[in-house]
Amino acid sequence: MIDRTQIAEETKILVSYGERFSNEPEEVQKKRISYANMINELVVKRNELKRWEASRNLQIAISSLEDSCMRCVKAIYIMHVT
Repeated sequence: MIDRTQIAEETKILVSYGERFSNEPEEVQKKRISYANMINELVVKRNELKRWEASRNLQIAISSLEDSCMRCVKAIYIMHVT
C-alpha cells in the first residue's frame, strides 16, 4: 500500500479522496484507499507508456475501477442506512 501523499491528484479525483474523506465511515475510507492504490498504479503505468493501444486499455481499466469504487461506496452507505 502506498503512502497517502504519493497518490496522484488524478487518482484522488477519481476516488473522491478529498475534504470529506476524514468524515466518512472507516469502512468507506479503507475501500477508497484500496481503490486509490490500484488506480494509482495503473495511472503511473499509463503515463509511462509510449504505445497508444496499451495506454487506451489501461484507461479503460482505470474507468472501470472508478465505477466500481463508486458502487462499492454506495453499497456501504446503503448497508449502514438499512
